[in-house]
Formats: sequence, C-alpha cells, structure tokens
Amino acid sequence: MKQLRYERNVVIYSVAGGKLMEGIDYRIDNETILSTVVLVGLPFPEWNDITLAQSEYFSKKFGRELGTFLSITVPAIRKSLQAAGRLIRDEKDKGVVIILDRRFVDFRYFRYFPPQWRNFAVFYNLTGLKNLITSF
Repeated sequence: MKQLRYERNVVIYSVAGGKLMEGIDYRIDNETILSTVVLVGLPFPEWNDITLAQSEYFSKKFGRELGTFLSITVPAIRKSLQAAGRLIRDEKDKGVVIILDRRFVDFRYFRYFPPQWRNFAVFYNLTGLKNLITSF
C-alpha cells in the first residue's frame, strides 16, 4: 500500500479468495485506487474430498440440485462478489468488473448476482472490450 501511494499505474494479481482479495481495503486518503477487477473464470471451488463431502451432505439434506448449488455455485458467487468488493467500497466508487467466463451468460449464472450485475455486455475481442469500457 505504501508503494501504491506513489505509483498507481500498476496491476495487482490475486486469486479470488486469496489474501489480496479479502480484508484489504485498496483506498488511499478515502479514495479507491482500483479501477478494474478482472475475474479470469468464475472462482468455482476445486473439486476435492471436502467439496464432495459438502455436496453429498447438502444433497442428502436438500436434494441433489440444491445440494450442488449450495456446495459449488454459491461459493463461486461469494468469491466473485468479494473480489468486486475490493473495487466498490461505497456509493461514490465506480469501476469495471470484467468476467472472462462464458458460463456467466451461457449457464445464466448472472441471475444469482445482484441486479446491477445483470446489466452487462458481452465482448468478443479486445476492440469490443475497449469500446465497452470507453462507453462506461
């Protein structure tokens, strides 16, 4: 954060759910210093013994469809919102959240996000992305 006070034209790389995405307020003098958050893929949990056990537990309790949703989809939504939360900290903040994952649209995951996330646009190349950001 000390370095960011003097040099703001930087890229910060992090993993959704990692140390740099949770608990750090990227603000200097009450100003958010981030302008964009890029999610390279929705942050679905790794399929391992823990995830399998959670899925089995929720499936037994609530049925297979809801069990899978609670153990796989909900954590991805939570991590996505936490990542965006580094960018938008109060009502005066603005910025761009870019999700590089077709599943957001193709599998209609956008319906599980806040209403303002449903006002999205799809781009297919760098020119399209630049045009969207410029119009924003």
